[in-house]
Amino acid sequence: MKPVVLHARPKRKRHRLLKGVLVVLFATGLTTFAIHASDSFSLPEGGFLAAVGRSGPVEHCPKGMVYVPQSGGGFCIDQYEASPGEGCAHRTVGNQFDTEANLHNPLCMPVSVPDATPWVNVPEHEALALCAKAGKRLPTNGEWYRAALGTPEDAQGMASTCALDHVGVSAADRTGSHEGCVSSYGVYDMVGNVWEWVDAVSENGMYGTRLLPGEGFVSESDADGVPSSVATSSDRAYGNDYFFSDQSGVKGMFRGGFWAMGEKAGVFTVNATIPTSFVGNAVGFRCAREAQ
Repeated sequence: MKPVVLHARPKRKRHRLLKGVLVVLFATGLTTFAIHASDSFSLPEGGFLAAVGRSGPVEHCPKGMVYVPQSGGGFCIDQYEASPGEGCAHRTVGNQFDTEANLHNPLCMPVSVPDATPWVNVPEHEALALCAKAGKRLPTNGEWYRAALGTPEDAQGMASTCALDHVGVSAADRTGSHEGCVSSYGVYDMVGNVWEWVDAVSENGMYGTRLLPGEGFVSESDADGVPSSVATSSDRAYGNDYFFSDQSGVKGMFRGGFWAMGEKAGVFTVNATIPTSFVGNAVGFRCAREAQ
């Protein structure tokens, strides 16, 4: 009598079924994470799942930077607000003279590291020069916004641990010291702590080809997170974020708010009232560059 051969086909079916269930559960988990981690609006094109599929900062970006995917190719952005590196004479920048001394020191570079004093008291043109010195540049409005998405805001029901309510304090906190103040891509302190210059200006209220709205709470924005409509009352869908507007002359733009702004600080918060030559202890920057 021939021996009976037991086929393993049913086991393979069960194995494929189990594998399929695991894949669905994994995808569901990632999607849920992305929803809870994101701002009230969707992530940039490709979102969190695209970021997972692109291997993150190790493959694409230098140390201290984070990879952010977008349509047409991603970019790198500093994970932390810029601070003076070890070669800088002024590790704490108390005024613009300190910034200029550091800028002209060939050994001094802005760095992106945790637990450092943010580089403040820097006008926009010197922030541009400092980023260029490090082989980088200031981020555009769109890049800054995409990198900031998912940073929690109290007004949207997500407990924010960002530096927002330090009333009476005269200096920013150290970089990355608020562990929960992080975007969906792992970028720290995009909301609060210090305002951050972006590579953009408005001229007599015009931003590119469109007229910016007047001052008020953000009620609508364009694809780069720049307000296109405002209201007199706050809008929770936009995190109670605020737009500061001056429609006369050439104005620089900085974003995110600073340590004492409360709920008005946020991903959609933009200040377009200050000349590019402005220097203050609540205005800093971070750098960006193309991914390799």
